[in-house]
Amino acid sequence: MSLRKRPHVTRKMIAANRANARQSTGPRTQEGKERVRFNGLRHGQRSHSVREAVAAMGGDLAEFDSLLLENIELFAPETAMEFRQAERAALQDWLEGHVDEKTIFSSTDQSRNVV
Repeated sequence: MSLRKRPHVTRKMIAANRANARQSTGPRTQEGKERVRFNGLRHGQRSHSVREAVAAMGGDLAEFDSLLLENIELFAPETAMEFRQAERAALQDWLEGHVDEKTIFSSTDQSRNVV
């Protein structure tokens, strides 16, 4: 059992919250959806694909593909897991050359003070 006091929520507050939520529908046009597609992305580690992460951060896909090919030649992955590791290594190489801490830890992340 928590010792924190829970705020008292009235029916009126719940109704107001629901009315406000109905007005928040997000982007409706394809252009708007594309613009906000990567809003939650900070570092790309949980992207659907590594290339998507690089593209979301404004990266040059040809440059990333070159790094990936170097890693594939170096590591010669034989399984899907080994290939994913080569992809992640290429992403880390790309990040080290293109993204600084100020980009990774955006101003919305108050848990880090990056100067």
